[in-house]
Amino acid sequence: MSHHGDSHPHYRWHCQAFALKLLLARNSFRKDHCESESEFRKLVLEKTGTYRLQQSKILKMLDNKCFPSRKAKLVQNLRTKLARFQLKIHIGHSVFRATRRMDALKNQVRPSILVVYFRTLMNGWPTSRRMRTIENTKLHNLPPCPLCGKGEDSLEHISRCEVSCTIFNKFGAPINCIEHFFCLDSAALELRILLRRVKALAATYAIYNAFTHHPSSSPPLDINELIRAACLAR
Repeated sequence: MSHHGDSHPHYRWHCQAFALKLLLARNSFRKDHCESESEFRKLVLEKTGTYRLQQSKILKMLDNKCFPSRKAKLVQNLRTKLARFQLKIHIGHSVFRATRRMDALKNQVRPSILVVYFRTLMNGWPTSRRMRTIENTKLHNLPPCPLCGKGEDSLEHISRCEVSCTIFNKFGAPINCIEHFFCLDSAALELRILLRRVKALAATYAIYNAFTHHPSSSPPLDINELIRAACLAR
């Protein structure tokens, strides 16, 4: 946690996530445990403490009762965040589709999955590219993607990473571009496809965090076992 000083806005979240992933890495990611649905649920579904407070705040912001007074700010934040990805979809359409997708997911998925989707749209994954400003790290010095070990540790790469594509394929929701990863393409209008995508997204996020916070002194994680556990938990 030395990379995240207590002055950083996400410090408390990183502390909570780091402690949780260390515990799970020690107790939950052995082969015989990963095969069970309950162990994976601890990683992606059952959140406590600071994370649950943050989750509650996000859900309140997305609640229809609060939406009118917060709409302008939410739309502007989404527009700013999505613009940096240079999507092939017009930015106005992208923001409109993003809000429509979040509305469609309410009461259809667990709150933790909806929050993962919201974090993804807002570039909220703790990737090295996003967090590099903490130590003023140059782009060429960033560590590689924790999932495949090849590309850049950024959402742009993760959206087309071979491991991410494998996870989405396992969930019956193949992707081949960042628009698919964000569920902003026209195919995601169909609720069945949207649900598969966001569940695969939540699984990818959980596996990514497991690798990111896995102690180097511990036995290496088996990506195939983690994917298998994710499929059992869906």
